[in-house]
Amino acid sequence: MNIAVCISVVPDSGANLSLANFGNTVSFENIPIVMNPFDEYAIEEAIRIKERSGGNDVIHVITIGNSSAVNILRKALALGADFAHHINGDNFIDSISIAKILAGKIQELSCTVVLMGKQSIDYENAVVGPATAQILGNNCITSCTKISIDGESVIAEKQIQGGTQMIESCLPIVLTVEKGLNSPRFPTLKGTLASKKKTIAVTSAEPGNTSLEQLNLEATAENRHLQILPNDEASISLVAKLIGRETGLK
Repeated sequence: MNIAVCISVVPDSGANLSLANFGNTVSFENIPIVMNPFDEYAIEEAIRIKERSGGNDVIHVITIGNSSAVNILRKALALGADFAHHINGDNFIDSISIAKILAGKIQELSCTVVLMGKQSIDYENAVVGPATAQILGNNCITSCTKISIDGESVIAEKQIQGGTQMIESCLPIVLTVEKGLNSPRFPTLKGTLASKKKTIAVTSAEPGNTSLEQLNLEATAENRHLQILPNDEASISLVAKLIGRETGLK
């Protein structure tokens, strides 16, 4: 069975971002680029599925991005992916365009299971997974916290308000995953060395026709003040007053 894991490349959430191009884009100059955290659970789950099959499955990792994506793909190979595919392109803000490109590559690789994070932490649209499934004509379960595949049968669990929902479906399928599905492993030294010898397949893509245009980005105004208070009655009174002012309670 061929498994595709779609990876999003995102800026480190701890980095200080700045705007460029008259406020229309984010400047990634000197900003650390990382693998989307939700996608780490997707890779881990793909590896576990392969391990449960006795190592007979093949894992393809796919990402769209500029040259900064290469190191992220190397990490995925070090973790245990078999093949990496870099679709060279930048400034894809249209989730449907991204889904079309991914669907084309998934079809080309004949993958029956597609895993990806439920959303990326930059735009947080949570659209690419379901849209990819729709384009492929595959089944889709989102925000999975447990996945079981037995032959053609797929059973997944997801957390909903007040409980857990269990859904049964079948292959081919797109599964978006959530924190809590597993505990992602770290690359081993052996895996890291082996990843350097593997070839990353590179293709290119264009956004295609879209009616979506990003007009402006606006940075959140920061007005933070940190003060360490002593453990005394005056401090307790001050904190109570501040909480009351913020919540409207007296």
